[in-house]
Amino acid sequence: MKKNLKFFIFLMIPLIFLLIIGEIGCRIYDHFEKKNKTYPDLSHLEPYLMFSPKPNQTINYKHGVLKINSLGFRGEEISPVKPDSTYRIALLGGSVGFNGYSDSTTIIGFVEQLLEESINKEKYTNMETINAAVPGYISTQEMLVLILKLVDLKPDLVIIFDGVNDWSPFLTETRIGYPVLFSNLEKAIAPSSFAKVFNETIQLSSLFSHFKRWTLSIVNLSKKGAKKVLSAKTVEEFKIQSGLKMSFSEEKKQKAIELYVNNHIKMEKICRGYNINCIHINQPNAVRKKHLTKAELDSFNNTFGVNILLMESDAIAKMNILKEKDSFLFYDFGDIFDDEQGTIFKDICHFKDTDYANHLIAEKIVKIINEKNLIK
Repeated sequence: MKKNLKFFIFLMIPLIFLLIIGEIGCRIYDHFEKKNKTYPDLSHLEPYLMFSPKPNQTINYKHGVLKINSLGFRGEEISPVKPDSTYRIALLGGSVGFNGYSDSTTIIGFVEQLLEESINKEKYTNMETINAAVPGYISTQEMLVLILKLVDLKPDLVIIFDGVNDWSPFLTETRIGYPVLFSNLEKAIAPSSFAKVFNETIQLSSLFSHFKRWTLSIVNLSKKGAKKVLSAKTVEEFKIQSGLKMSFSEEKKQKAIELYVNNHIKMEKICRGYNINCIHINQPNAVRKKHLTKAELDSFNNTFGVNILLMESDAIAKMNILKEKDSFLFYDFGDIFDDEQGTIFKDICHFKDTDYANHLIAEKIVKIINEKNLIK
């Protein structure tokens, strides 16, 4: 018995030593990873909106400093009182609207820079922009942000830049009207008692947290690999080769489209009621006619992309009817990168080089603003 105990202790000592070394190594890695993180975890729960960035925080990340103001918007503080000499523009949307290496190189940041060159300096001495886009938001949340936060700031123009997130819930969320990130947040808030204890225990250890993440990554990678098909060069080729159809019912598709279109109708009415100009934009994505590079293809080859393509086309058709019937300022930016030969997308809708893509999008927005003479 004593021999067995000694042998067990002899085996456990090096194992414990390895676990301690592994824990120390993971904690060192986490320390530097937080500094280099490209996409910091910003969110907290917020009434009505489900979640939003935590107000009043400054985060050092891979490309610089990310500031969230007291309203939960990216950027500097916004005065609740807008002088008559200030022209104020707000951008609503998801992560693509939020993203940029700095505040000035987000889409709305570039819009501000470009408009400052052409604005009537005799009437407006200051150009001010609000980045009200939030990663993961769908049109319902954008509408609530408009009602709860933006109208009181009296913007002169609101740009609604969205699309993909309204179809994204079908990737991880089956409930119509729930944002794609909410399921993960919901599980974290109200897990089963065993899962809660297990997760809390895991979080105490960097080593076991990484082990859990690596395990999930391997599982997801195997699932992703199972979805791949022949190397198509365009979405249409991919669609034909895969033989894929929508992974959800026609009824569910129509409900999601109806929600999206109705939210835009309501946002338009709200803006008109408050004498705010409004531009509706369907965001660029990789599911149009772009010649896909290998890097884009590797991230695109799954059924999710086909679902977006099939849903988006019907939604755009309905928005175009509103454009003709009710004079909506609706613009489809979905295909603006179709003639680009290089790698633009790092997934369905996010960009490899945000500076290049954001600037091009901003140029098109500024062209619309000038053509429609929205800054009077």
